[in-house]
Amino acid sequence: MKWLKQNVEVHPSVTVAHVFDAVSESDDMVEFLTQFTGCDVRELHVRDRSPTGKLGVSPGYETVGEEIQVLDEIPANVLRIWREVSVYNDEESGELRFWSRLDSMVSNFDCLDCGTTLGRKASEFFGDICGLSIRVEAIASLSGWGGKSTGKAETHGVTLLEFLEVLYGMFGKPEYDLRDAKAIEIDAEVMERMRKMLGMDDDPADWWKTGGTGDGPTFQ
Repeated sequence: MKWLKQNVEVHPSVTVAHVFDAVSESDDMVEFLTQFTGCDVRELHVRDRSPTGKLGVSPGYETVGEEIQVLDEIPANVLRIWREVSVYNDEESGELRFWSRLDSMVSNFDCLDCGTTLGRKASEFFGDICGLSIRVEAIASLSGWGGKSTGKAETHGVTLLEFLEVLYGMFGKPEYDLRDAKAIEIDAEVMERMRKMLGMDDDPADWWKTGGTGDGPTFQ
């Protein structure tokens, strides 16, 4: 499986379902990914792929008076995968350090900067995800300590193993977390700043899932 370390390039016509079908042709790959991601790959490949038609993304929000209103959703049609890199100084040693991970979210080709991560919702929208095109981006998003964006840079790419880790990890049991300890810490700080900025008592991630209203999932 040496080719797992090679960078992957995905043609615009390829969907998530195409990848699942290709992997299903190799028993060795199925067994490996089952162990590696915690996903029951064989079961996943035979699931019903009928879409719900309810997987959408919000193109953003606007402020009306003192209220924040999420704009109407547009259909999701692409799964974006990119590399996130954070550079920071270690608080104890002062040494410059960095960590790297892959991020993914469902989006729309007409609004690639908007989108949503699925988390535990992935299985609920399995059929919709299967129909998504895949966009593997060769640009890394750079950030400093605390998640503050500092720009973008070219990256060495995404390996096939990393790529499959993202796709199958969404359906792992328990849900596979691609973040390392530092990424989890940074994400927690970002969420806390959002909570304070919005004057919220709840987790901002839960607020976005309900469209900012608490009335129901954004996806519906």
